[in-house]
Amino acid sequence: MTVVASHGDKHFSVALLESCATENVIYKMLAEECMAILYCGPPFEQDSFAYGVSVHVGPVLGWQPPKAG
Repeated sequence: MTVVASHGDKHFSVALLESCATENVIYKMLAEECMAILYCGPPFEQDSFAYGVSVHVGPVLGWQPPKAG
């Protein structure tokens, strides 16, 4: 699932995954569209799934959204 928020000309998009254990191709596809990829549960072997992704990847419970500006 992706969530997109906008205010005026500013947009912010986040992907929400059920689990960290998602195929790398999905992470890479979501990274093209989203500013962060979040998932439920612990970051068990996150690096083996989310390698080569340049956006923030991590558990939803530990994420702090960027400050509005």
